[in-house]
Amino acid sequence: MNTFSTKKIFVISLVLCLVVYALLLFFFLEIKSANERVLVLLDEVERKEQQNESDESDLALLVGVGQDIQLLDTYLVSEDEVVGFISLIELLGRENNIDVETSSINIEHVEKGNRYFLTIALSVEGDWSRMYDFLRQIEVLPYVVTLSQVAFFQTETVTETGEVSVGWQGKVVFGVLMAPPRER
Repeated sequence: MNTFSTKKIFVISLVLCLVVYALLLFFFLEIKSANERVLVLLDEVERKEQQNESDESDLALLVGVGQDIQLLDTYLVSEDEVVGFISLIELLGRENNIDVETSSINIEHVEKGNRYFLTIALSVEGDWSRMYDFLRQIEVLPYVVTLSQVAFFQTETVTETGEVSVGWQGKVVFGVLMAPPRER
């Protein structure tokens, strides 16, 4: 009988060992599967974090670029501001005590770079130093101004009393960078 109980104990021990090993294998595989799912989820979270960081940096860039575009727009004359810009030029002439007459106004489209220029031709008359100051003030306007032609020449007129009066006349042609016209 002693042998039977030893066999029985041996079989029971063997079965228990197999059950324990089966459970260990089951838990091992379950833990491995859970770890793999966790790694997949961590990768997904990391990818979403990177996407969020990228989106935030893109948004910050857009905000910064938007501010830069607004700043750049202040250096351009828009279609709506053409009359006001010409009035500004005439005001500068009056402030410098020179006669300013607008000879021509033209909006040119330059295909290269898709730019628009407001080209203004002026006839000016007055004192040399005041005309020079007027020209300098045009150049330092807070716009992108390009002088394309400047010609000053001295004139002499005889007054009613017979005195010779020396003055200056000139032609000034310049372009101002415009914002592209809005589509209607």
